[in-house]
Amino acid sequence: MNNSGRTFQSQWQENSPCSWERYTHRIFPFIEEFARREYGIEIEVLDRRNIVYPDGRFDQANIYVEGRRKGRKVYLIGECKARPSKKEIKRFREALERMRKYLGDRVEGFFVGAYYSPEVENYIKEKHPEIRFMKSFEFGLHYSKRKRAGR
Repeated sequence: MNNSGRTFQSQWQENSPCSWERYTHRIFPFIEEFARREYGIEIEVLDRRNIVYPDGRFDQANIYVEGRRKGRKVYLIGECKARPSKKEIKRFREALERMRKYLGDRVEGFFVGAYYSPEVENYIKEKHPEIRFMKSFEFGLHYSKRKRAGR
């Protein structure tokens, strides 16, 4: 504990970004290779962005990718949570649907979590197989350019 009566742990938590932001920052360097290998997308824009609809409502895209696949414009939208819940997966799917209506049907989504409970993994597989889900550590293992170059 320090002089203010707070632990260093609590100070660190107050001064650090929220968990989804930490995971997003960790995987951003690997998104270009991920998009190319898994989706065949050549990235033109990589950002964190709000998709603002004509009525003023919006959806936040933690990971927003605009790119081209076989010459056609496509969007890849990612969401990050430390321990995703079924409710968060459902909300993400609903947001993807709104984005598809606004941006066109070439919107694909993926979800990144540090840990998925077996119940959540089964829920995604059974109810939302169109959403690819990954664990955050997999990006460094599978999509590092250094690893690929060293093969």
